[in-house]
Amino acid sequence: MFKSSTAEQGCSPQDYAQAIIDAWNSHDPRRVAEFFADSYEGEDIGLSSLIMGKRGVRRFVAYTALGLPDIKFTLEQVIAQADQIVLVWRASGTHSGKVMNIPPTGRVVSYGGITVFTLAQGKIIRSLRMWDMAGMLRQMGLLPELPEI
Repeated sequence: MFKSSTAEQGCSPQDYAQAIIDAWNSHDPRRVAEFFADSYEGEDIGLSSLIMGKRGVRRFVAYTALGLPDIKFTLEQVIAQADQIVLVWRASGTHSGKVMNIPPTGRVVSYGGITVFTLAQGKIIRSLRMWDMAGMLRQMGLLPELPEI
């Protein structure tokens, strides 16, 4: 059972997850960072180092918006247990800025991902974000299409 102080305040895991997605869709780094603890540490498969603290979250949100300025996230599923919440999501946007040092292609990309958040006192203290990087790169024209079997 999901037992963050947010849940105790009457916010369901689904509502909490949707609020995070809505913050990301606002493209406001400060709004997103409010969900995170000052001591936050986050891992993302697309980054070479951890995202550290609220400042790191703000920088990551801004970095994402530079490459995909119209990015929109959709929440597909929420799983919650103890102090963890898992978001299954889909993102889509136009690659009109640099992403992972890849110049803009102008292509629309859509990819799925999963984020596992660990919470303490209603704030995210740790996360692991896994997403379909190969699918995004394929849609940018940088990887070959998958064979049909």
